[in-house]
Amino acid sequence: MRVNYLLGLLLFSACPQAASLSPVPLKPGPNLLDLNHDGRADYIMLAQFDNNTSHPSSGISFFIAKPDGGYSVVPVAGGEGFIWFDYRLSASALRIHGYRLYRDGVHYYLIGAHKTGEDLTDPQPVLFDVYQLEETRDDPGVPLYGWQLRHTFTSSRHYQSVDRAFVEIDNMSLPR
Repeated sequence: MRVNYLLGLLLFSACPQAASLSPVPLKPGPNLLDLNHDGRADYIMLAQFDNNTSHPSSGISFFIAKPDGGYSVVPVAGGEGFIWFDYRLSASALRIHGYRLYRDGVHYYLIGAHKTGEDLTDPQPVLFDVYQLEETRDDPGVPLYGWQLRHTFTSSRHYQSVDRAFVEIDNMSLPR
């Protein structure tokens, strides 16, 4: 596991054209950012899915402004819908699955964090998936934009909640 983290760190920080990642602050509700650098404001919707329990989930969806008007929704990687949901253990503040948006000065990255191991109530390693937004106009019937998996690596430490694991991403560098 330590080897995975060190390999990820080498891939991200050894590149001379790398820039540090910084979290993109998002507020609940609509957020406007130009995700694809076309000069038009895209929507990022941050909302809560309250399922009438003590452990509601947060969700994030992305909508890219189209040149001819309107918006194109960006699906979740792997075609599992259009909302990226986090996941908490029942009646607990422990988040075992979560997402955050980062920027390296030029590109935006959606980074997922997932606890791994047998007993998720214990401190466990966290697996990070780094996605980058890409235009996908290759075939008819394919969404205009999608999140492409760029990197995967494991945290250097064990964490009770993935919220704390994101500290390993702050100021990390990705190769361009």
